[in-house]
Amino acid sequence: RYDEMTTEQLREILRKHAHGELEKEPDTEELFYIMEVLADRESENPEKHCGIVTFTIDGVHPHDIASVLDSEKIAIRAGHHCAQPLGAYLGLPATARASLYFYNTEEEVRIFAEKLRNVRRWMGFKD
Repeated sequence: RYDEMTTEQLREILRKHAHGELEKEPDTEELFYIMEVLADRESENPEKHCGIVTFTIDGVHPHDIASVLDSEKIAIRAGHHCAQPLGAYLGLPATARASLYFYNTEEEVRIFAEKLRNVRRWMGFKD
């Protein structure tokens, strides 16, 4: 169903999810799929984009996300990222951030996404 939505519709789902404004929240797999669909679409203005992805995982503190991924040899950052007023406004104690650039291979990005999908399970969640 997400494949048929426009880029703007998908962005709106992510925006509403971030603000808790959806009647039915997408699960983690759906959120990853939406992000994959958006990433696969070509940008009309690639010069306006960068390889920084800021995120949270339900029930897992961002510092725990960073620690778990570090044990898998994946380095991300966790904290306020110089945006503490925005985090406070959004009710987020911190966020996790992955930074990708031309030196990252598609295989590394695939492995990152694969490991990220497992974080909740590794933290003991049964979903």
